[in-house]
Amino acid sequence: LNSAANYTNVFADFGINPDILPNRAVFAVDGYERVCRPEVPYDPTPMAKIQTHLDEVDYAIIEEIARSKYLVSFQIFQFLVLRGFSVKRTGIRNRLNKMIKYRLIREFEILRGDSETGLRFYELDYRGFQIAREQDVVFHMGNRFLSDRKKEEAGFEEDAVAVKRILAANMVILGLLRNGAVMD
Repeated sequence: LNSAANYTNVFADFGINPDILPNRAVFAVDGYERVCRPEVPYDPTPMAKIQTHLDEVDYAIIEEIARSKYLVSFQIFQFLVLRGFSVKRTGIRNRLNKMIKYRLIREFEILRGDSETGLRFYELDYRGFQIAREQDVVFHMGNRFLSDRKKEEAGFEEDAVAVKRILAANMVILGLLRNGAVMD
């Protein structure tokens, strides 16, 4: 459940190196940004078999993405550490790749100008949405699942500004939780 009691590990190392700070704020808005989604082949693996390959950390990742709508891998790492999981940042990427392959989550990138790499962020895919609903996760208010076809038909497409607004808000929430704020 979404309880502040789940986020009590406030003295953990959150992976922040103050000696290495970017020149430009990560979530600063640039008018020349676009959201791209790499193509992922369909995986027909049945849900029952997928669930045998998941552990409690994978389920926690799905829960945090459901609560937050969009998260970058660093935010996922920080939420897991706050919840008391012993994880490494490098291991998070392997877990995310597994969940992308099984279509539990989707990976997007915000690209600036002509760049080929950018800020990667994650949202739930249909199977992840099903798992989160089964676990009675209280979803982010704007978090609803729409297939790519339905998004296209409805003309619904998140732009980089809207995504970064949510990512920045999630950083604020992480900061509050790291400082022991009670959030209900």
